[in-house]
Amino acid sequence: MIRFICLSLCLILTTTLALAGPNPARQQAQTRGTEPPAEGVWHVYDRKGTLIREENYKAYRIDGIVKNFYPSGTVKSIANYVDNSRQGPSKTFYESGTLESQMNYINNNIEGLVISYYDSGELKSETYYSNGQLDGDSKEYFKNKQLKRSARYENGVLQGNVLNYDEKGDLTTQEQYNKGQLIGRSNAEPLTPLTSKPVEPPPVEAPLPVKEVTPPTPPADKPVDKPADKAPEPPAGT
Repeated sequence: MIRFICLSLCLILTTTLALAGPNPARQQAQTRGTEPPAEGVWHVYDRKGTLIREENYKAYRIDGIVKNFYPSGTVKSIANYVDNSRQGPSKTFYESGTLESQMNYINNNIEGLVISYYDSGELKSETYYSNGQLDGDSKEYFKNKQLKRSARYENGVLQGNVLNYDEKGDLTTQEQYNKGQLIGRSNAEPLTPLTSKPVEPPPVEAPLPVKEVTPPTPPADKPVDKPADKAPEPPAGT
């Protein structure tokens, strides 16, 4: 009886393993861990057997183009390696195949300008890096090409003014940072919209009535009294 039970269990276990089949991901991992390729192309698969990565090797080290794939099979990213280190240009893609971003690496660190795009192809952002950290000007855009955000980074943290805009290009908020710490924030005052109604001139006041001024009557001439004639004085000694 015990022998029968053991045989039944062995049969069930064997059948289960046969139906399950080999695990491609495990096989790839085992092979990669014990016998990495000296030269040539190496493929990595997920548990369902779908290709997710393609690598190039030289002298047992990654050297050359490395590609990552979406489950649909389209390319997700392309990077370049030199002696197991990420070097040179790198690109990422949307599943539709449209370019998502492009950047440059030096010794596994992002260096210089990183440009990203919307899935419809419009410019999305421009950001500068130094030694793998955000360093320099950073700008984000709306799909209509209007500036969305302007900022500056130093050693990976925000420094100085951060300006935010709406899709019309009007400033909405302004923030101030010091070594990554927010120290001030202000909202932009909305502009009073201009009306299309013409401006009416002020009413003209009616002129005051002019009154005729009668000149004053000059006084009548009065007769001037003449002094009386004096009698001549008699000569002396008369």
